[in-house]
Amino acid sequence: MCSCIKNRFAGGRYGIHLMYAKEIRIEENTLLQNFVGVYAMYSQGITIQKNLLAGHRGPSGYGIGLKDTDDALISENAIVGNSVGVFVDNSPSSSETSVFFRKNLFAYNETAVMMLPSVRGDVFTENSFIENFEQVGIAGGGQLEGNLWAKNFWGDYLGYDADGDGVGDLPYKSERLFEQLLDRHPQLRLFLYSPAIQALEFAARAVPLFQPQPKLTDPQPLMAPVLPALASANLRTSNAMPLEAVTGGLIIIALGAIFGFRWGFSRLLPLTPFPQREEGKGGRGQERGEGQIAVRNLTKRFGPVTAVDDLSFTVNAGEAVALWGPNGAGKSTVLHCLLGLVRYDGTIELGGYDPRRYGKETRRLIGFVPQQIQIPDGFTVWEALTFFARLKRVSADAIPKVMQRLGLEADAHKRVNTLSGGMKQRVALAVALLGDPPILLLDEPTASLDAQTRQDFLRLLLELKRSGKTLLFSSHRQDEIFAIADRVLVLEQGRLARIEQIEGSSLAPLRFL
Repeated sequence: MCSCIKNRFAGGRYGIHLMYAKEIRIEENTLLQNFVGVYAMYSQGITIQKNLLAGHRGPSGYGIGLKDTDDALISENAIVGNSVGVFVDNSPSSSETSVFFRKNLFAYNETAVMMLPSVRGDVFTENSFIENFEQVGIAGGGQLEGNLWAKNFWGDYLGYDADGDGVGDLPYKSERLFEQLLDRHPQLRLFLYSPAIQALEFAARAVPLFQPQPKLTDPQPLMAPVLPALASANLRTSNAMPLEAVTGGLIIIALGAIFGFRWGFSRLLPLTPFPQREEGKGGRGQERGEGQIAVRNLTKRFGPVTAVDDLSFTVNAGEAVALWGPNGAGKSTVLHCLLGLVRYDGTIELGGYDPRRYGKETRRLIGFVPQQIQIPDGFTVWEALTFFARLKRVSADAIPKVMQRLGLEADAHKRVNTLSGGMKQRVALAVALLGDPPILLLDEPTASLDAQTRQDFLRLLLELKRSGKTLLFSSHRQDEIFAIADRVLVLEQGRLARIEQIEGSSLAPLRFL
């Protein structure tokens, strides 16, 4: 048997590429930010074990790819932050063999496992699926048959364990409607994380008629994740040991981000995945620069129209900065780029992360307040916050704290569509604050408010700024800017015309250029 052990493969096309290989052992390697981590084609007797496979992005961003591969063991790997964690095409190719996936960690992938509908003979047991947008995808749609899913941990499992044996009393079923639409129509990936998708999933759960057939069923889901042996060994390593000296050391950071709040791993290393961020000053969450926004050479074109033209600026943690300019100056487009709603040229970093590569990491740092929040008809304030808390994977315990902070307790059981404009904006701000993000983006948040409710809302924003939040907001009103902003970015036809510093009331009235 040939072996590939304790190597590092980073920034290439393929980390490891096997063709017509037999009896190959790939173990304790670190594979980072290649187009594909490990790809095995037309091979037999492959063992892929105790490796870290992270950050493989793009159309073929696979952590592991298998094509026509028989008698393979994929075991105790940490498969983190890839476009697709594992891609399976006709593996096994022989009905007399199997492919075994055991004790792997799938975390923060867009799709943890992508399989062709014709795949048969794969066995998944004791794997942990955590914070993936799609746990299992079927390329081209259809149903997965002839594969075994047993005793895996699923981060989105909603069942219970009444007898305390560590196994859920109800089966886990993968039956999200949008996932199945996405499998059939990959172009819908454009709408990932859109509020419309969340509304679609809510409708599917509320109305059984729209509930899709499960893609897979795990009859005995685990109630707690199973850590790969690689991760366990690293977590026992002394904190004083250099990170580079630990095989696959970055997995500690990823695991800390996932499990630190539960098992106290935060004392080992910061709870932030790659890349390392510069330390700064500020309140909660800002000691690691989480509240900083850095934009360099941002350009956005819609056909022949340039909405944002070579724009560069920085917002420091805990600072409030206003975007000022006439209609068409590019204010909303800048915010949409920061939110990842549109494609752009240039560079954006939120808390040190590039949102195009680390979407999940950046989304947890941002709260967004639009001009008007869209909430399904009939929802009470409590139901709306509960709905969005589940979408954000935020504990329900956070809801009363947010409501108290914004003075919404008395309105908890009122329907959102019956509230005044000012109270609706408070609900929008409450949604943005779920998860306590360090950055708030606001797009003309007071445009539809009367004078008194606008002042009340600005008072809330000022309190949030004083608590250490970073605010970037667009506005047409100078009183808002004077009340909140430290600086003003004056935009003209998508370009930065000038930067105004606000010091008390010494700033002359702003004028559109």
